Amino acid sequence: MTRPSQKAKECRSLNEFLQALSLTPDKICKGEGPDFILTVSDRTIGVEVTTYHSETRVGKRSSSRRAVEAEWESLLQASRKCQSTQADIANVNVGLMFVDVVPPQRKHPQFITDVVTFIHDHMDEISSIRTKFLSRKFVSPLMKKYLRKIILRRSESAEWYSNITVGWVMGPNATLQDIVSTKANDVPRYNHSCDELWLIVQCSHRISETALPLDGVDRLNEISLQGGPFTKIFLLGLHGNFQWERSFGWQNLNA
Repeated sequence: MTRPSQKAKECRSLNEFLQALSLTPDKICKGEGPDFILTVSDRTIGVEVTTYHSETRVGKRSSSRRAVEAEWESLLQASRKCQSTQADIANVNVGLMFVDVVPPQRKHPQFITDVVTFIHDHMDEISSIRTKFLSRKFVSPLMKKYLRKIILRRSESAEWYSNITVGWVMGPNATLQDIVSTKANDVPRYNHSCDELWLIVQCSHRISETALPLDGVDRLNEISLQGGPFTKIFLLGLHGNFQWERSFGWQNLNA
């Protein structure tokens, strides 16, 4: 799977940010520190872009949730290639309920082969109704090690899915503080003099990269956030966009 470069992700975040604010800069220059320089009404604004990321851990070995999610995404892409080449399993929906983590990438080919073999061996038991198979049914050592159960169902729009994409989402408090503090420590390395410095914190669909300020501005204003050198901080979430200014605190840009 070809993953977008970091710079491409930053450009996408900047575009989403500009759309959210209905802001059209006179000029945009790419940089290294900060990531972008915007010219707006003869003022230069340095914009640093980062991804919201909690450092939650999962599993007995305390693996990073972000790493586990990345492994799953890689496995999902490999499963789609497998489906496209094997017509007899193309209409089988496959739910992989992992114990806690996903097999490492080097084991993906064998793991997929074992799952496909399991599907073939139980083809007569698969219908349009979800059928669960617990780990005691598994023969494959890899499946026994990594899976609690597998759920199979016939469907016209079949897909492989997993329990890795769902879970508890923590509030943004400590995570957002850490992100701002880390980025503030990077500022002394910047070579460009700007009239203002903004920080964009972009959320994603991943559990580890999602912030849920369910109480909106009230919850965000409970965070002890000094902002350091940043004039403004923006949190672009899946459930709303928020802006912080030192004098006003947080405000909901979608309100």
